Amino acid sequence: MKKNILVLMSTKKVSGPAKQLFQLIKHANSSEFQWIISDTDEKCNSWEFKDEAIKRGISFITLRESMRYDPSPIWQTYKIIKENNIHMIQSHGYKTNVIALILKMLTGLPWISFVHGWTAEDAKIKLYNKIDGYLLRFPDMVITVSDSYRNRLIEMGIQPEKVVTIHNAIDPEEHITLNEDIRGQLDLSKDKFVIGVIGRLSPEKGQRIFLDAFKEIKTSIPGVKALIIGDGPDIKSLKNYSQSLGFDGTVKFLGHCADILPFYRAIDLLVIPSFSEGLPNVLLEAMYCGKPVVATSVGGIPEVVVNNHSGVLVRQGDSKALASGVIATLSDKGKKAYLAKNGKEVIMKRFLPGSRVEKILSIYKTLLRQ
Repeated sequence: MKKNILVLMSTKKVSGPAKQLFQLIKHANSSEFQWIISDTDEKCNSWEFKDEAIKRGISFITLRESMRYDPSPIWQTYKIIKENNIHMIQSHGYKTNVIALILKMLTGLPWISFVHGWTAEDAKIKLYNKIDGYLLRFPDMVITVSDSYRNRLIEMGIQPEKVVTIHNAIDPEEHITLNEDIRGQLDLSKDKFVIGVIGRLSPEKGQRIFLDAFKEIKTSIPGVKALIIGDGPDIKSLKNYSQSLGFDGTVKFLGHCADILPFYRAIDLLVIPSFSEGLPNVLLEAMYCGKPVVATSVGGIPEVVVNNHSGVLVRQGDSKALASGVIATLSDKGKKAYLAKNGKEVIMKRFLPGSRVEKILSIYKTLLRQ
């Protein structure tokens, strides 16, 4: 008889955590477990996360909200547990941790919480992060994506034996893409360098630092262009700042792109200028696609990248160091190829789905036995 896992995740897009969840369910391919995903219904133009789950044949139950901070999803999920013989609760993020804590108190079911990383764009989000730090004392197990975050959680008072690091992984089967001519579509020269910056547009992601660095990059590498891909609260201010620096035509803001894979083929190098990270999917994806990466040495990034071997690491917030790393890589054809080759080898050796899925299923089985 299969064990049923209720997954609580709050997202509208197929973000990094959603990709990792779908990867787990796909590669578990298990007669032992099946998953039911539940998320609140918020008014939005599209719900990529739900659409993708249904496309993959995963059960998805929508939680209805009639107002902000509506408590009714708690009772809706309690009903789901009773009607679907749920054996375990799995949550992703502070909103779902609140619901999961109450459900655990009501049902006594084992509870696993996944910590992918925190944003910090305003005082409200910082408060939510503090609340989440408190809530994370109560799951039976906390799975995080990097040792850096594991250490941070332990410093916040969570028992070390309850926190385990399981790195994200890349599924080669999900990275088969058509040879789409992104450069042609965006009117980008085939013989000039293109830099990619991919991720949520918010302060902790450091896109403003990249724009500062791009002033020097543009001077040193004639004809270079940059693609900033993603959406978020900083979109307007970043566009205005880019315009004030005179980057019209050389920096393109493309917004959210549901299918990001063709862009890895189009770029020559990925930049991750973040102040804070868990373990970014874009890092693993770019390395798997054979693209060199210049990134800040934060979060789980140094757990993947060895400086000047499988990528280039720089200090966070240092636009000059970021510019130097990019210029040195793009100006040296041999170094660019060396970093790309070593980066892909790292992914193939350490960051494929099999090990990650095995570790998570082992935690499931241990908690259910207990």
